[in-house]
Order: sequence, then C-alpha cells, then structure tokens
Amino acid sequence: MVEHETKAFEALSEAVLHIASETNLDTVLQKLVESARELAGARYAALGVPDGRGGFAKFLTAGMTPKLIEKIGPLPRTHGLLGAMLGTRLPTAPTTSATTHASSGGRTTTRR
Repeated sequence: MVEHETKAFEALSEAVLHIASETNLDTVLQKLVESARELAGARYAALGVPDGRGGFAKFLTAGMTPKLIEKIGPLPRTHGLLGAMLGTRLPTAPTTSATTHASSGGRTTTRR
C-alpha cells in the first residue's frame, strides 16, 4: 500500500509541477486528464469543459487511440452519462459503468 501511495504522490507532484510551468490552457487540461488516468489506474480518462449551452466547449481524452476514437464515433455526446453530468454542478460517477447509466437502465451516484 505504501509503495502505491508513494507512486501516486510522485505522479501527482510531477503533474502539479508540469501544470504550474505551463501557460497554455489546452496543454494544462490535457496533462490533467492524463495524470488523472494514471493516478486512478484507469485505461481511459476524459475531461469535458461545459460550454454553458448544454454541450462541451472542450473534450479531452487520455488512453484512447485515434482508431478507438474513430470506432466510438463523434465525441462528445450529450446524452447518457455525459448528459447527466452536464445537468448538474455536482461531481457524478457511474456506479458500475457508463453502459448502465440511467438513460440505458443504469444508475449514477452524485457525490456531495
């Protein structure tokens, strides 16, 4: 457990240093999504910046190849889990997976 925590702290520290030295917003956001993916041990990660009109101004991914993105189709989508997240200011996490979101019969948990 300690080794995992040490690696996580090192990754977080590296991300903070990189972000603090960067002046380009798109680069900072991409580094954030990449660092979040690494820290969570996730295969994929995404970061959406709402545009205030029900969609996304920016949508960044990490861990997804161009071939996978092409297979998934146009990003971002504003229905399902992403639509639910756009409808609240609270952080939202799926309880199982995005394929079981409320719009397809699943559930989400809103964290307070």
